[in-house]
Amino acid sequence: QKAGGERNGIFDFYQIHCYSYQNKYASTQPFLQNATAYNLDKPLIIGEFNKENNPPPFNDNVYQYQYLYSSGYQGAWEWGMDDGCGACDGTVTCQKGMDALKSD
Repeated sequence: QKAGGERNGIFDFYQIHCYSYQNKYASTQPFLQNATAYNLDKPLIIGEFNKENNPPPFNDNVYQYQYLYSSGYQGAWEWGMDDGCGACDGTVTCQKGMDALKSD
């Protein structure tokens, strides 16, 4: 048996990636939509995004995390915490964004 005791497993949540193209987001991208716009029956997680090559204010990962949280997404993780990866935002940048969501 698979996850959830079902023969084929179960879907617990949906997960999508969010990247701009040529410094712009498509109108259907999460940074331009509230989570409810997708009309899904399970939580929606933004499973990959970064701060590079995005139009302001989405070139600031603190703003990105705050936007996703306030727009009803149930989770998000930035690409990526690998400091040696040229396309990754790196540990310090990722941590700064996540820390912005902590309450005092």
